[in-house]
Amino acid sequence: MTINYRHALSILELVVYLPCFFVALFIAVRHGFGRSSGWIYFVIFTVIRIVGSATSIASIPNPSKGLITAATICTSIGLSPLILGCVGLLSRVNQSMIFNFKAAVHSLFFRVVTLVTIIALILCLVGGIDTTSSTSGDDGKIDSKTKIGVLIFVASYIGLCLLYVMVGVHVRGAEKGEKRLIIAVAVSIPLILVRLIYSILTAYSKNPSFNFFTGSVTLKLVMSTLEEFLVVTTCLSIGLTLHVIPRSGSLPLRSTASDRGAHHNKSLADDDTAYTNAGAFQANTPPNAFYPDSSPKKGPSRLARGGPISQLIALGMNRYGSR
Repeated sequence: MTINYRHALSILELVVYLPCFFVALFIAVRHGFGRSSGWIYFVIFTVIRIVGSATSIASIPNPSKGLITAATICTSIGLSPLILGCVGLLSRVNQSMIFNFKAAVHSLFFRVVTLVTIIALILCLVGGIDTTSSTSGDDGKIDSKTKIGVLIFVASYIGLCLLYVMVGVHVRGAEKGEKRLIIAVAVSIPLILVRLIYSILTAYSKNPSFNFFTGSVTLKLVMSTLEEFLVVTTCLSIGLTLHVIPRSGSLPLRSTASDRGAHHNKSLADDDTAYTNAGAFQANTPPNAFYPDSSPKKGPSRLARGGPISQLIALGMNRYGSR
């Protein structure tokens, strides 16, 4: 049993991605799998790399076709979780702008890029199985479905770049903490481009150095392994610094539109109640109860003195004065 350069690279990936898996899992659990905004894809990516490295190492003493097929499949589908993860991070920034009532990108654009990436993933998955199952697999001939999947990955990458530009134009409306995700995606985009170029050369180039099975391990290390590792570590590092979104789905520093609407309706209801109560109170309150000095003051009552005629005149004067 001998360990060659390719097996040593698999051991390196296993050592690197085992701790990355636990970090990605921690971030996804901390933010919630339902609202993880791309973190779940980094968990999937680390699992794929761990399984691929483990099967490659296991094939050293026993190079069975099943182990080689598993390692090949894990290698061919590693690009999709990186793109989906970056799309998810941009989606989280976009949600931050929506919560702040700022201009944002419609969610349809994110769904389209995600759907295109999934289609490319399925084609590369099926193509990888067919490549290892065919008799020409050892010659490095790539199945046509994998080639089509790689071209669709190009379209997916272009969609990711467009999303980055559209979200970046309105990024001022996002929370300060969420803006760090834009930096993570900005660092990841050129690295993913190098990784994509390597996939294109592997699928279409006739250069033996880019042979899928027997190509240069150094080129794979420089154009694929290092790029993937830098993307994962950059995104996970920034993910550890983010605040957790509350269970209600709103950001902690802003209230949602529904909350403001409910508060406004409650204020109107309180105003109506106060107005009604004030009307009832005024109806049951005698005039000038709060301002007794505002009523015209009555003159002093004249004392009725003298005989009946004098008393009758005094009574008339008092009645006149009370009007």
